[in-house]
Amino acid sequence: MNETLTVFMISEIERFREEGREPARRIYHNMLRTLRESAGKEEIGFEEVTPVFLGKYEHWLLGKRLSWNTVSTYMRALRAGYNRGMKGRPGYVTGLFDKVYTGTRSDVKRAVDARTVGRMIRMSGCPDESASAKAVDWFVLMFMLRGIPFVDLAHLRRSNLDKGELTYCRHKTGQEVSISVPREAMEIINRRMVENCHPSYLLPILGQPRTRKRHTKKALTPYQEYQYALPILGQPRTGKRRQEKVLTPYQEYQCELRNLNRRLERVSVDLRLGGRLSSYTARHTWATIAFHQETPVGVISRGLGHSSVKVTETYLKPFGDKEVDRTNRKILNYVLSAV
Repeated sequence: MNETLTVFMISEIERFREEGREPARRIYHNMLRTLRESAGKEEIGFEEVTPVFLGKYEHWLLGKRLSWNTVSTYMRALRAGYNRGMKGRPGYVTGLFDKVYTGTRSDVKRAVDARTVGRMIRMSGCPDESASAKAVDWFVLMFMLRGIPFVDLAHLRRSNLDKGELTYCRHKTGQEVSISVPREAMEIINRRMVENCHPSYLLPILGQPRTRKRHTKKALTPYQEYQYALPILGQPRTGKRRQEKVLTPYQEYQCELRNLNRRLERVSVDLRLGGRLSSYTARHTWATIAFHQETPVGVISRGLGHSSVKVTETYLKPFGDKEVDRTNRKILNYVLSAV
């Protein structure tokens, strides 16, 4: 076999780029980068991928303090690439990834209670143009629109909204989602659309004029001026003005995502939640509340736009375990009371 695993993965990354599948491209790019670093070389052959090799890669990733879910994401990407690259070729090994972690952990509590969501909905009704107020509006919209991910909310187009019906394709899976926009959500959308400067985007998140804070230069002492070796002491300092960096669409989205999470973190402190809000909290909260309202898993799965019910079951597994534990306690109490 002439083609190496490295060469095949590079071709997959390029294919994802051409197809506009940025999340997949980024995952494969980071996986290949870390795989090369852990192996200590650029070229890695398919035949080198053994249980021992994979175990060392997993240990290396954990040593870099990556989460188990990130490790799983890279391992699943590597497994998918290995299976596609070795399809129909001699030397394919079945069960190669059985000893490394490829599951999903939901150990961290990402949801907030209904009372907190209610408080944020009331906050979103206040006319406020601050960055924190916008963050609250985006959080509330994500919740009201069935836990829509921030990446999808940010990329919504005006053409996606027609007569109160929102239809779009998920960035992650490409699956089409149709939502009947609640009246409360439409009020926020209409209010925020007024300040939107972009002709295509629905909301003022991407494609907006970027403003930078200008920092006032601190006055230097005579000794500091001397240390800077100015030609003449007491003369104004001149320097090259840094050129504004033009961001790619993906970099712009990442910047807005970081800003949103920082602002939501401040909101969580103001509300004294005892936990941290993030762009993911709204989605997880919608699913959690729906589950506790005894909504069928199939309906929750469709609402979230998951590709299958299995994904949703993994999502809700911690809450399902708690329900089973409570049921077990009820059974024990019933049996003990009968003695």
